[in-house]
Amino acid sequence: WGRRFGGKAGANPRTVHISCSALIRETKLCVGEEMAAPLDKLLAGLASREIQPELAVKKLMELVGSIIVQQAGLSVMNAQKGVLPHGWLEYIDDNSGRPYYYNVHTRETTWYKPKPPEAPMVIAPPDDGEAVELDTNIDTHRISISADL
Repeated sequence: WGRRFGGKAGANPRTVHISCSALIRETKLCVGEEMAAPLDKLLAGLASREIQPELAVKKLMELVGSIIVQQAGLSVMNAQKGVLPHGWLEYIDDNSGRPYYYNVHTRETTWYKPKPPEAPMVIAPPDDGEAVELDTNIDTHRISISADL
């Protein structure tokens, strides 16, 4: 299936405001167990302030790839807004133009929209100095970051 997010080629990037530790924890749900130790080490460095949030996100992208980080950020955004259940993203099939849904945790794909949660997921606000903005553009898989330090 060809993947385009949100249904419009060349759509404007979305900005996800998220704590760096929440982004790392969500990314951990999207990858295999072999990444648990490096991601835990990254979380520990962030918690002890040995690493700044912007650098932590850069290292996160080096560890797992920018697409997975981008999907993790969108997963959190969708869950927070109550648009889709936690882990689910909506894409548009390039051939048919129909939306389909992909779960970044289970790698399940379906044509049927998962039922939204009864209440949006609550994520704690970023810790002091830990907020990052994740600009995502699924069409091009470009990503940029900035941190509130």
